[in-house]
Amino acid sequence: MKTWRMAFLAASHERDCFSFIDLGFIFLVDATFLRDYDVVPVPIPEGTVIPLMRCNLLTFELTFDWNDVPYSIPSKAGETSRTLRGDLLALLERQPDGTADVVLIAGPDRHHVHRALLSARCDYYRHLFQSDFADARATEFIVPDDPAAVRIFVRFLYSDDADIPADNAIAVTEMANRLLVPKLFELGVAAVVASLSASNIAGIRVWANRRGYSALSTKLDTWVEA
Repeated sequence: MKTWRMAFLAASHERDCFSFIDLGFIFLVDATFLRDYDVVPVPIPEGTVIPLMRCNLLTFELTFDWNDVPYSIPSKAGETSRTLRGDLLALLERQPDGTADVVLIAGPDRHHVHRALLSARCDYYRHLFQSDFADARATEFIVPDDPAAVRIFVRFLYSDDADIPADNAIAVTEMANRLLVPKLFELGVAAVVASLSASNIAGIRVWANRRGYSALSTKLDTWVEA
């Protein structure tokens, strides 16, 4: 047996549910415990959102034996735990679904993205949106970079990762540098280094020096063909 002293978020309607968190576990408790204190905790999957309206804060002492808990939340066949990355990528793949409020235009592509996420992930757009320029309130932006690089950039915004083909490495690196996205820049540099060969290193060294990419230039100076 174990006793928890809990802070419950209590909804205003008798049939609503309560939630509390202890030691990393999230429980769902039926509101009928207010009448008879007969409480059965039910574990729910991590990340589950429990909507509560017009909540009050209660304090309640709960004693039970975890081994006696008879309930569990069944999972669907083949269902895996949801992640923030997975949910954001699913959100991106649903576009346009009416939730995006900015369109990035690159060549023939129109990328519907979310202003808040774009601002949080990209310093260039964050500074733009917070400025007094007329563009700060625009809903469509023409992106002058290579369309393939822009597609990689948009997916990076939602996934925090990028699979950069060798043919797009330079374009992605330049775009990430221009838009002030440090992690994507690092991924671009890594892709450039991975694409090095005896036939292209001289040209890439000239390009890196002209752009002032000192970190990349250092890597080029120490590169040895495998």
